[in-house]
Amino acid sequence: MTVRTRAICLILWTVAMAAVAADVSDDVVGWWKFDALDEKDYLLADATGRATGALQAQDIGQKANFLKKGLFGSGGLFNRGKWRVVVKHHEHLSLTDDFSIECVIKPFDCTSYRTILWKGSRKVQPPAINYYLGLRNGRVEFKWMSKEGQWRACVTRHIEIKPQYWYHLLVRHSGGKTEVFVNGRQDEVASPADVRGEAAALWPNSFDLIFGEGAMTGGGSGYSFDGLIDEIKITRGQVAPLSETRRTDLFLRMNREQCETLSSRHAALSKRVRELSVLLPETDGKDVQAEAERRLAELEKLHKQQQGRFFVRDSAQTAAQSAQEAERQHEELDRHLAAFEDAKAQLLHLLESQVERSRYGRSFAGGKAFAVTTLPDCQRLVKKKCFINDLSALRDEISLSAAGNERESFQIYLIGHPQNSCKDIRVELSDLRHERGTAIIPKRNLEWGVVECIETEPPDILVDFVGPVPDVIFDDRETAEVAAGDFTPIHVRIFVPPKTPPGRYTGTVRLMAGNFTKAVAVHLTVFGFDLPAKNSLKIGFNFSEEQRYKRWYGLQQIEERRSLAIYEFLQKYRIPPTDKYSGLDIYPKPEFLGTLREGGLDFVSLKYFNAQKPVTDADIEKAVAYYRDIVAQLKALGCFDAAYLHSYDELAVHRYLYDLGNVSKVMRRFRHEFPDLKFIQSSYPVKDLADLDVWNVWMIPFNYFATERAGIEAEARKPGREIWWYVADGAPPFPGFNLDCPLFDCRVIMTLSYKYKVAGINYWCINREWTTNESEKVRWPQTRWKPYFLNINTGKRNLKNGEGNFVYPGPDGRLYASLRLENIRDGIEDYEYFVLLKKKLASYCKSPHPDPARIRKIEALLAIPNDVAAAINDYSLDPSRLLRLREEVARAIETLAQ
Repeated sequence: MTVRTRAICLILWTVAMAAVAADVSDDVVGWWKFDALDEKDYLLADATGRATGALQAQDIGQKANFLKKGLFGSGGLFNRGKWRVVVKHHEHLSLTDDFSIECVIKPFDCTSYRTILWKGSRKVQPPAINYYLGLRNGRVEFKWMSKEGQWRACVTRHIEIKPQYWYHLLVRHSGGKTEVFVNGRQDEVASPADVRGEAAALWPNSFDLIFGEGAMTGGGSGYSFDGLIDEIKITRGQVAPLSETRRTDLFLRMNREQCETLSSRHAALSKRVRELSVLLPETDGKDVQAEAERRLAELEKLHKQQQGRFFVRDSAQTAAQSAQEAERQHEELDRHLAAFEDAKAQLLHLLESQVERSRYGRSFAGGKAFAVTTLPDCQRLVKKKCFINDLSALRDEISLSAAGNERESFQIYLIGHPQNSCKDIRVELSDLRHERGTAIIPKRNLEWGVVECIETEPPDILVDFVGPVPDVIFDDRETAEVAAGDFTPIHVRIFVPPKTPPGRYTGTVRLMAGNFTKAVAVHLTVFGFDLPAKNSLKIGFNFSEEQRYKRWYGLQQIEERRSLAIYEFLQKYRIPPTDKYSGLDIYPKPEFLGTLREGGLDFVSLKYFNAQKPVTDADIEKAVAYYRDIVAQLKALGCFDAAYLHSYDELAVHRYLYDLGNVSKVMRRFRHEFPDLKFIQSSYPVKDLADLDVWNVWMIPFNYFATERAGIEAEARKPGREIWWYVADGAPPFPGFNLDCPLFDCRVIMTLSYKYKVAGINYWCINREWTTNESEKVRWPQTRWKPYFLNINTGKRNLKNGEGNFVYPGPDGRLYASLRLENIRDGIEDYEYFVLLKKKLASYCKSPHPDPARIRKIEALLAIPNDVAAAINDYSLDPSRLLRLREEVARAIETLAQ
């Protein structure tokens, strides 16, 4: 589209909006119908013409997917934070009293907090929130924050907001009183237990109005809406609840959509039944297939009877009768949908169970003691019924690729016989031999372990499965076993030494039980380059040696051999040993720094500094003298360049606890004394902290990169700045390291780190759950591992499984890795591929005759294609996409090297 054409379109769009605005009452503050977006700037029209919204997303190519079919025309698809609409502040958008807010929504997820709209900012102190409308665990919530920064909230008590249904919400506020109507019916409201206090006036502010996304404490993106928003309308004065005629129209529209939903679900079920029926055996599957067809026919008959009954208005009825009948039919359709889902679940269970039995039977033909299949390390099965149906096929071979000085892993799943368990399964690894030469990767470079499950508990986010999830790798077992009808993963890790000749290597993993042997073929492609020993991405993952390790093993002091074993284990996963909360002057301990530097150590923690109470001048000088000795020691050891001092953790969130003037005084003295030291602040650089200009390293939570990227990039451009990022208690759509997240998250995070050009990544603890489990009379692994930690302030359990823990304690100080840790290492190695290609490209560009087309192709790889990862909250969960990109990057490195 030319500039002239765009200008004409914008003019026509503006004229059309002005015509619409002429018909809108003066009492309407803003009215967004989500029916059209301006093609050039993705502007969302406001019927008043005063409050146009702007659609914001990380990947502009995704914006075309925003408008979907709604209840009244189209609606905006707010997909857990991928998109939001920002309406610039105007004084008429600030509300104090006597106003109404209407919206039409269809949520897909009603758990936790789901933001429909809010006006304010949580990056200032105290936070400024003029008003907020959203969902709170299936109830409507309207709240605001007083001038003093105290929440005031009203939550509905009776009407449940359920996913996949449309709702018309009306909130009226007048004289300090809030009323809420759902689909025309008023619901009682009350202040939630965690928000107490006298009603206070709404406090206006000059911040923007935002649709579809909220903010967490400190201001980062969070509490996003997941679903469709069809309409938002803000009006001065008290809008009347829906009339009976409008209620009738609302329910008839919803009924029509429910019938359409039922049709689409029935079609999908029919397709799935056909797919499963093909997999049934011709002999014992005929009866099951006949029963499935009978049930499907019954559902088809019922479905046809329902078509057209529920969205026709009876002209003989009064308005009240019509509304009542339409609502009754809506409830009836709701029951039909629920009954359909129950029947569907039973039908699919019937078929899937038979398919599983059939596949099991075929897998064990010929008297096999067990069956096998292989999976890459970034995928896993969970222990649910019919797990075998999650596998498209059983494979007895695996293909991998690696550079020199890289570790690559895979899994072999032992699948138990339907009736018989199998114990004492021996695992034998062979050398990997080059197919065209004498080169080998000796079997001593291969390790194996048994992957055991961690029993998860219901988390505070939506997950597909709760129960036993494979995670911890026991690499000291002599044999493996698999129970009848169950599976046991075997984890195999290969280390490719530096300078290994490139090419294709083959070998086998033999699994033996009694006289039965099953061989799995291993094909490894070695690339013609090595990965460096030192990470290009700084990794600050805290392992608690001085606290949790000591307590678990009951130690007063940690012997040198134990410390070395910890450090060697961590470096095997490309995680330099660090713990900013160790309490030691320097961590890792100074006596080990020389050896660790040779292994790539690039992050040394000085003792963490924090002082909530104002610090006197004398105390400041005492602290300076303390750190002066530490800095001198590090300089003598040649490690000062890797030194970091972390202070005032997450100050942006907790700055109300501190005297910022005193904080500034302390940090300015530190910076004056140690001008070349790296000072970490784990916060987004909100204005009052950035203006202090005392920290040169900002560790910023993931969610800020979704909404504050421009501010982050501006900070990164300042001289001497480093930008890191981190996740603590993350939730979708952002990736995370916990057990509730897809395993692949742990790997793709590092590719995202390259895309966002961060200098490092931090994680608060990798053995936090040891504290929860250390007090058990019967110690793990003899008893169940509790996959959570207890909050140090409240004593309550964290609701995400595996948060802050992906290393497990073994006997005599031995550490057990996890599948998540394996993926973290793989991700760090992926990062090195991108760095190597970037360096090769820079050299190539200086060559006599570089090919522009070739350069563009490589630059496209280094940009990280959007189908792999468009943004921190918009990335593919299909591992094959990243693995294909990795292969392309490797081949490009080899080609440029020639």
